[in-house]
Amino acid sequence: MLLVVLGLLAWQVTGFGARDMRSGYVPRAQVPRSETQEIPTYSTAVTAEMSAGIVLVTGDVDNGVSSGTGIILSESGLVLTNYHVVSGTTDLTVRIADTGHAYDADLLGRNVWADIAVLQLEGAGGLTEANIAADPVAVGDRVVAVGNGDGGGVLLASGGSVTELDATVMLESAFGSYGYEDADGMIRSTAGAIPGYSGGPTYNAATEVVGVTSAGQDAVAAQMSTYSIPIAKAAAIADDIAAGRQSEQTRIGPGAWLGVSLGTRNVAVLTAVYPNSPAAAAGLTPGSTITSFDGQPISSASGLLKVVESYDPDDVVDVAWQDDQGEPREASIVLGTSPTN
Repeated sequence: MLLVVLGLLAWQVTGFGARDMRSGYVPRAQVPRSETQEIPTYSTAVTAEMSAGIVLVTGDVDNGVSSGTGIILSESGLVLTNYHVVSGTTDLTVRIADTGHAYDADLLGRNVWADIAVLQLEGAGGLTEANIAADPVAVGDRVVAVGNGDGGGVLLASGGSVTELDATVMLESAFGSYGYEDADGMIRSTAGAIPGYSGGPTYNAATEVVGVTSAGQDAVAAQMSTYSIPIAKAAAIADDIAAGRQSEQTRIGPGAWLGVSLGTRNVAVLTAVYPNSPAAAAGLTPGSTITSFDGQPISSASGLLKVVESYDPDDVVDVAWQDDQGEPREASIVLGTSPTN
């Protein structure tokens, strides 16, 4: 079956130096189409209830602008979105959908594995919170996805029905886009998400948020599969971030920075080392192959990215590598602060 990428892919160097996908897109899904009877995807009008508590998210990236959607969790300006919406961005701007008021925003925390991020709007107060569902959806329930369609700055909506719960979808890896990784526990529907919907709400028939729209697939001509993170899972991660509860995968504040670039192959060979970076200070050079990071063996570029994501700026780590002549070397490195989200 031919699967169509629903989105715009912008390749660029992250703060750590990895190749990665950026937002304004819905990631590619690689799963077979269910035979369950389903409501075909349809377009629908955005009502006042659908836009209440929803925001449009934009962020500056190296080669343009990243666009997506978000869900207001608190009147003080906590916003839930997908991490891939803000990954690699610098300045973030969030516009309230139903008032048009715009705020600068900071990345409060993220869980890259779960594709969840929480933003804090600067100077916000008295905002309308999204209507979060208390009960999960069931197969066959009608749902509507709402989002910043194609990054156009206007909310669009499309609907369908839930076709599978606890679905597993194979998505391009969040760690450098090296291959594919399973995303488990997703809600699959025919809601028809398009690029820019990422991070926005999947609503039930009562216009309650039951999921965070995260990925899409053009399964057949008129039935576009959409994959949403259940809101209970997303909200639990957001609660941890808001409370400052950090874990190996849920991180608070800026990311750590080594200051290197990796190539298109999934190997931990450096293609560039940034001047005045922690890596440069330690003597790493282009052509070096990192073999160990803080005692953890490294065998791939994606493995290196995953390990670094679990560290904070100013952490001191022991790094071992082979230089471009094949000579083993090692050094203690003080990690820097990533210049991007």
